[in-house]
Amino acid sequence: MSSNEEIKEKKEIDSQQNETNNENNNSEPTQENNIELLSKQENQYAKHFVIDKIIPNINLLNLYNLLFSPPGKFINYILNFRGDFQIEYNLDFDNISTQDNYPKNTKFSYKYIHPAAKKILFAPSQFNIEDKYNIVYYNENKLYVECSTFITGFMLMDTFIARGLYIIEQIENDIKINIKYDMEFIKANPFKKIVEDNSYEENNNTYNDIIIPQMEKILKGEIDINKILEEKEKEKNEKEKEKNEKEKEENKNTNETEKNKTNKKDDKIELEENEDSFLSDEFQTNLWIYYCSF
Repeated sequence: MSSNEEIKEKKEIDSQQNETNNENNNSEPTQENNIELLSKQENQYAKHFVIDKIIPNINLLNLYNLLFSPPGKFINYILNFRGDFQIEYNLDFDNISTQDNYPKNTKFSYKYIHPAAKKILFAPSQFNIEDKYNIVYYNENKLYVECSTFITGFMLMDTFIARGLYIIEQIENDIKINIKYDMEFIKANPFKKIVEDNSYEENNNTYNDIIIPQMEKILKGEIDINKILEEKEKEKNEKEKEKNEKEKEENKNTNETEKNKTNKKDDKIELEENEDSFLSDEFQTNLWIYYCSF
């Protein structure tokens, strides 16, 4: 092979390699990447907060379909149940179609206002929160649900990220749910111990008193989550409708008031103009009589 042919062949190989690399760089993280990441995180979470719960006679795929398909509906239900408000949902990308008979991973987030569980000196009564979720269906025996919580609206709230990790496993005919919770401080916080203690206490109550019991009731068929969410959506729409009608009525009353003011102003101007006209006519008449008297 001549040197020119070798150079040409090498260029073609390099070109093909570059195209392959570009395709890999532009592709979304694979299922394997997510699984590897969460497997590492599973062992990195601190042991401050661990929940182990066995729910009997349930299949993992059925659990996924009841709680997380479509994604976010269980979390939406919990937020409403807990008393959070102004809830906004965002689905980052929807990959719930099946691949090799298993759902793909999916990401979504919620923004909402959360009332403080208890009053803390100088702290606000409510917080602005964003929860970012990553759900990875490992296989028919394992499911990961990761949540990163970001809090704003008060000083030092940007110094930490609260992280929760659900590890849901099929153990024969039962489901084992292990929930780990930890806090990552990304900046210095002089109240770190207070923040940790309050956060662990509130989340311990939330998981044990709200999330797990409600999850069990839904899985047992005691609660129809779809029906409840539909009623909540209907109630929300009715409130929005009432609000819009009230605003419309207020605007109508405001317009009527402004219109009445304008009419009164116009009537006053017209009256003044008529008075001026009358005075002018009267003056001319008197002037005419005066001249005629000579």
